[in-house]
This record gives sequence, structure tokens and C-alpha cells, in this order.
Amino acid sequence: MITVTATYGPTGDFGTSQTITQLAVTAAAGDVLVAAISRSSYTAGASFSDAGGNSWTTVLDIDHSAASTGFAVGICLVTSGFTGNVVGTFFDSAFSNRQIVVHRLNGLATSAVVDAAPAPTQHSGGVNVNAASNSTGTLGQADEIAIGIVAGAATATYVPGAGWTELSDFAQGSVTLQTAYQIVSATTALQYTATASAADAWTCGVLTLNGRGSGRSLAASSHADRSVLRRPASVPSDETEPTKFCRPCGATKPVDDFGIDRSRRDGRMNRCKVCDRARGRAYYSRVTQGTQVTATAEDA
Repeated sequence: MITVTATYGPTGDFGTSQTITQLAVTAAAGDVLVAAISRSSYTAGASFSDAGGNSWTTVLDIDHSAASTGFAVGICLVTSGFTGNVVGTFFDSAFSNRQIVVHRLNGLATSAVVDAAPAPTQHSGGVNVNAASNSTGTLGQADEIAIGIVAGAATATYVPGAGWTELSDFAQGSVTLQTAYQIVSATTALQYTATASAADAWTCGVLTLNGRGSGRSLAASSHADRSVLRRPASVPSDETEPTKFCRPCGATKPVDDFGIDRSRRDGRMNRCKVCDRARGRAYYSRVTQGTQVTATAEDA
């Protein structure tokens, strides 16, 4: 069962420091921490760390092209339990309002935590604007938690859309940061929506995290970092190498056996390297023999 077991903060301040700190966070091995930071004069490129020396991945990161707001979200699968600080480090230092909130989750996958993390969206303003993220696309399994985030340029408050439960909503000076969640029990695509109480310029995002239920053998994370690839249910929990299914040969192989294709959600081709070479040889043979070449489902 997936649960949000604690929320630390939100905490805000004003100054020139390049970091923002959430004090007295407690996490045990196996917990997942989700940290969100926002700042006026925000520039994408944030990172995260904690007192336990755990590894963090920045999964969402956006600065508003017209306004001066933006946010970043970091994910940590805790391997070294700790009680202490979680620190968000901004791309640069500037006089700014800054804020941070940290959520502790339990019941998530013990590896390959992130399923979907589509690029955040932005809007330049309007009265009672409905903030809306991009869609996650079809999810990999029906056992996940979705986290929605909105950062606003003014001190508007946000009301989450139907089906979402607010976790935090905090204004520091001219910056508002809101987080919400939804427990997922189907693979239907999700979108985070929230309504602003006043005219605002916002950035909005959503991500989903895998529960400990079984996943699909074909799926992989939409985020480019290979450390958060979703692995198939057939792989033992202590296996460290993510895998992918090859349609032409019907085999499940390590992702390194698939060529790079950055146009795809997981950054890898749908054919393994062996099948891709065989297809290339067959294509060359047909062309040199004057045979008409047509696209097949394997070309997709």
C-alpha cells in the first residue's frame, strides 16, 4: 500500500544563498523522498542532496520563459537512513524568495521508482487560470502514486482538481509552491490540474512513481536518466540491470543491447542491436535487388 507518511515544511526564506534547506527530515532505508523547490528569478539546473549521502535524481525542472518563477522536483530512493537536512541547490545565486517542501513516501518500488515525468507546462497569466500539466500517457501499472506541482509568480493559492489531495500550498513573498497527490489504481493517463485564486503566471508538472505491484515488461521510464528505468516484473528485485523487450525476436534483454533513439520515451530503439543489424542487411539486400521497400510495424 502506497502512503505519504510525512511532509516536512514548506520552508521559505529570502536572500542570496544558492541553497534552500529543509531541516530535521527523517527517512529510513526503503523510503522514497520527493523534494520540490521554487524561487523567484529561477533558472533551470537545480540539484538535491541529503544528510545521509543518498543519491538524488532531478526529474522535473522548469523556468518560466516570461515570468521569473519555476520549480524543480527531486526523487531519492533512500538506501542510507538519516535524520537531518535535505538541501535544494539552485543553478545560481540571486536575491530571491525561495521555498522547499519534502514528502516521505512508503510502499513504492525498491528500484526503478519513476514511471512518468512529462515536461512541465507554463502560462503567462489570467484571472482564475486553470493550471494544467502535460499528460503522463498510459501508465506502466495500476499501482502508482501521482504527484502534482504548481509554482506561481504571485501569491495566489491553488485548489487541486477533482481526484487530487493537496499536500502543501505555501507562499514566500512573490512565489507560491503547491503540491498534491493521487493514488493510482488504473493505467489511464493522468494530468494535474489546479485553479488559481487570482491572476498568476504559473508552471505546472506531474510525475508518477511505481508501487511495489507488478509492472509491464515493455515499459520504461519517460525520464532520460537510466537510473530510474522501470524494470519488468520478471526481473528479480535484487537485479540491478534494467531490461527491455524486443518485438522482432521476442526476447527481453538489457537496455544496453538496444541502440539509442532519443525520439522515443525511454531513449532506446524498439529493436535490439542484433535485430536492427539484421533488418539493415535485409533492407540493403532488397534495395540492391530492386525490390520495393515498404514500412512494417517493426519500423515503428
